[in-house]
Amino acid sequence: CRDMIVATTDMFGINSLYKPMNMSIRITPLIVFLLSHLTLSAQLTSGKMYESLQYATYLGGADQEEAWPTPAVEEGPNGTFYIAGLTKSADFLADEAVINRFTDNRYNLFVCMIHPDSSSILAGAVLGPVEGFRGVNMERDHQGNILVGGFNSDQGFESMGTGYRSQPNGGTDAVLFKLNGDLSEVIKQTCFGGSGDDELYGIRIINNSLYLFGTTKSTNLPVHDGAVQQNFMGVSTGEPDLFIARFDRNFTILLGCTYLGGSGLEAGYLSQESTSLLITGFTGSNDYPVTEGAYDRTFNGFFDVILTRLSDDLSEIEASTYIGGAGGDFGYDCTVKDDHIFFTGHGAPGFPVTQNAYDRTYNGGPGGYDDAIVCKLNWDMTRLEASTFLGGNQFDNGVKILIDPIGDVVVSGYTYS
Repeated sequence: CRDMIVATTDMFGINSLYKPMNMSIRITPLIVFLLSHLTLSAQLTSGKMYESLQYATYLGGADQEEAWPTPAVEEGPNGTFYIAGLTKSADFLADEAVINRFTDNRYNLFVCMIHPDSSSILAGAVLGPVEGFRGVNMERDHQGNILVGGFNSDQGFESMGTGYRSQPNGGTDAVLFKLNGDLSEVIKQTCFGGSGDDELYGIRIINNSLYLFGTTKSTNLPVHDGAVQQNFMGVSTGEPDLFIARFDRNFTILLGCTYLGGSGLEAGYLSQESTSLLITGFTGSNDYPVTEGAYDRTFNGFFDVILTRLSDDLSEIEASTYIGGAGGDFGYDCTVKDDHIFFTGHGAPGFPVTQNAYDRTYNGGPGGYDDAIVCKLNWDMTRLEASTFLGGNQFDNGVKILIDPIGDVVVSGYTYS
């Protein structure tokens, strides 16, 4: 089993396999490398570093390539893989992209197919400008098509196909593209949102439904009767809620939509590994919806990690809890193994850790230098079964988590320690 981890960096001392001539003027190249940073036992009591770097390569053009917290990666046919991110480089994918809608001085959404050994780019597409450098999402459907998205205002958005909506609705909207597997054709594209700012942070296909997940400041999203939360909760504070929208697999029919949040700020990520609608993130709300019997039903201060599972039809919160201490605690990714939920992120002093954890001591010291956190809960989110700090004396963040075939927890992220 190979674990593909993709990161962004300013400096990385390697000999690359794919090395464009202009690499010396690259600002923040994407780097692809085949390496698992750290594994922990399922009880989070011991750790080991992977020592075998199988390959590494730069990926980018003469200007800047970005994606936060990481580019999106999907497995392709015959050992290939797809990477999606953002570029400001006019020369990046100039030779490979059949579809090239590059706009100068803007972040442009791109997707490319990489050879199994990363020696070449097999195909690419540049899909036009998006806002900022966050929220790149990708999913491969059962037909081998690629769904990739971000968020955008009406500037630079090109309507095409018979998607749910052809034009943005105001502010920034989620935008979604469907391409064929060789990236030579945009089959369909659409947008979703209300009159405020809507930002896309997750795409998932579950049981033939397509789900979009993100944050919203819109008070007029098309929520359905029976939705978990009918109303936008951030009216008094101006802070965003989460949203989840459900479409048919062709994203032409909206099957359901709900808000999810309290009166403070919410942000989050939709698990790419779980077959359920499992969300982690963080909240500044003391009224975020949590379920009866949850591990922690009380907001602890500043920001808490949130962990929430919804029913497929968005009509029920099946489980939801806070996890945190008095400082700022943030969830970035979660996954499921044998009816247990694992998540990673970063936490402050006072974050709850368990007996016999890998590291029960906060290492970051004064100045707000958080440690990465790795945690395990039962399926109903009533028990924190294992929790550990992970880090050095500067800022450390866990960004991706998965369970490998032998049951170890694999965590990747970044460190300043």
